[in-house]
Amino acid sequence: MIIFMVYFALPMLEIGINFSKSFSAVMALSIYAGAYLGEIVRGGIQSVPKGQFEAADALGLTYAQKFQHIIVPQALKFIIPPGIGFFIALIKDSSLVSVIGYIDLTKAGKVVSNLTYNPIASFLVVAAVYFVLCFGLSKASYYFESKFLQSDT
Repeated sequence: MIIFMVYFALPMLEIGINFSKSFSAVMALSIYAGAYLGEIVRGGIQSVPKGQFEAADALGLTYAQKFQHIIVPQALKFIIPPGIGFFIALIKDSSLVSVIGYIDLTKAGKVVSNLTYNPIASFLVVAAVYFVLCFGLSKASYYFESKFLQSDT
């Protein structure tokens, strides 16, 4: 819906807004990602025990110092796993931008498939690229999770 609203509905408002396909795709996916990542960060911060906030206040830390030194380091271990999971899902969901005619990886695979009459090879390449991207992010998630878990002990 966000993609349709940005690309088709905003130009209909007759206020002079007319975005290109690429800008509309980036803007729509950014709005979508911003909403979800905002909730992930909010949940991570709320997962830090209230006593940590009170302890930071008792130390006389400013708001910025409290978050920089106390809250965010503890919240990161709750933010990273769902955040990386969301980015993996966002990579796969990026193929939705083809509904406005933008050529993404999946649509490019379809175009190559139609040109070469070899859909298996072209979609195997597309699948391999998606796999490399998602597997790389997954491994990065394991690395960062283990790094933050080691700092607790």
